[in-house]
Amino acid sequence: MRVAPPLVFPSSRVLAGWWPQLAPLAPQSLTVAHLLLHHVEALVLCERATPLDALAAFVLRALTLSPALPLAELDGRLHLGRQYLARILGELAARGAAQVEAGGWRVTAAGRLAAEGAPLRRAGYERRAFHFRDAPQPGFVPLESPPCHEVPPPEGWRFDPGRLRNCVAQPPEWKRRHGFPDDVRAVLTPELSADAPDQPPPWQRVVVDRPEHLVMALVAVSGEAGELWGFAVEPRGWVLHGAGPTLRMGPGWPEAFPEVAAGPPLEAWRGAWRAWCQGRGVPPGEAEACAVQRDGVRLRVGAPRELVGRLRAANGEVSPEDVWLLAGEGVMRTAARVEFAV
Repeated sequence: MRVAPPLVFPSSRVLAGWWPQLAPLAPQSLTVAHLLLHHVEALVLCERATPLDALAAFVLRALTLSPALPLAELDGRLHLGRQYLARILGELAARGAAQVEAGGWRVTAAGRLAAEGAPLRRAGYERRAFHFRDAPQPGFVPLESPPCHEVPPPEGWRFDPGRLRNCVAQPPEWKRRHGFPDDVRAVLTPELSADAPDQPPPWQRVVVDRPEHLVMALVAVSGEAGELWGFAVEPRGWVLHGAGPTLRMGPGWPEAFPEVAAGPPLEAWRGAWRAWCQGRGVPPGEAEACAVQRDGVRLRVGAPRELVGRLRAANGEVSPEDVWLLAGEGVMRTAARVEFAV
């Protein structure tokens, strides 16, 4: 059996280099995550609100003035030319705003609302990509053009399309909190289609799931919104793509990333501190005697002045700006800057 290579995380120097880009966000926490993702492609029924252009709105308002108008009579009023007017009416009919009957063209109920300023909604089929974390309960992750790397599927790899259908069925508030697109109305699979005419054939409804790997710096942002931002990281060189977040989730983010919300226990931070001291020749007893307390992105360490002096001499310069520790296990590590209290 092929053994997966150990996960690698950034050094203290790398984290210190990221901080100038992330500090303006006033992070409540900073977590480095190796995400194994389900990249799910599915055929979905979408419904979007689309505005009318000025000319179509002009024709629609004209239709509201009479019960029904033949094409010739309508053109006699608008003087647009029958061919051009017929094309506009066809577009309005395709969007459910107008319809033709024996007496001519008339406005629909939706078209009457649109003539008063309400948006028209247009439904259609398209293949869309969705990302879910690979976990016992896969959670939706709203990624924006993520620079993922395809990886071989692990043993037992599978995705239940019911997870995606369950997201579609959630109320608008849930979708807003989790960043799920609110224009998706149904997921079509070979055995299950949408309740609409002219269904696509089963082969177009096949759901494709492929595994992908993405390294991210996850930043819990302060404020009333309680958002989680994620910045993609290129592991080769540990380059942080800081131009804009690849992930931006609302208050529902702890459901998708419970490890980030909980953070490592205090004992894990004590262990990280002891390991760092061990690498610098500090006797275990002295490291153990230091008080360690995490406060957001800071790790407050109460250490004797003499010990801090020895560390400065051995390390050149020990300060909160250049000493970062990582704590945690598995695919995630939480980062914190060391602040000495002497």
